[in-house]
Amino acid sequence: MKMTIPMVLGAFLFCALSGGCASRVPVEKTVPSGTELKLELIDSVSSSDSQAGEGLQARILEEVLVDGQVAIPAGSNVSGRVVAVHGLKAIGGRAFLSLEFTAVETPSGEVPIRAAWSRVGKSETKKDAAIIGGSAAGGALLGRVLSDHDKGKGTLVGGLLGGAAGTAIAAGTKGEEIQLPSGTTLTVHLRTPVTLTIDA
Repeated sequence: MKMTIPMVLGAFLFCALSGGCASRVPVEKTVPSGTELKLELIDSVSSSDSQAGEGLQARILEEVLVDGQVAIPAGSNVSGRVVAVHGLKAIGGRAFLSLEFTAVETPSGEVPIRAAWSRVGKSETKKDAAIIGGSAAGGALLGRVLSDHDKGKGTLVGGLLGGAAGTAIAAGTKGEEIQLPSGTTLTVHLRTPVTLTIDA
């Protein structure tokens, strides 16, 4: 059917009055510091095989809402890297693995983020490894663990990682490497606010 000028004008008027053809206006939303992100690893990482600086990919498992609107959709890709890693043999019987997540891909483009996850394996001879969340005590524990191998590096890395909000340190199984195969779910928290653009 050929559209006449009155028909076109009528359709335009209907859209204008009903709002059915109105374009969505982009607005900025800020995801606050401390917001929980549930991730699923795409890449496998481990204390025995991974290297510091090695890149990794994950995806968002649950959408992140701000003011009732979806700020970060489920399924969004997240980029990260291995910050520090030591196998059992390298540090005398205690494995260590630390990851950081640096960017998330949203419908409006890639947005920088800061979030971290770390795990310290239980000592071969002691039972003092415990869950510690982003605290100075965590830094002290990491410092003691890593200083067994390199005193200067242990103090520095332990202080930096353990003092960072959002880091989780958990006891691993005695005598085992830390293995995170593809599909492993991790929970991290944003260490800084993230501002992004979404459709209102």
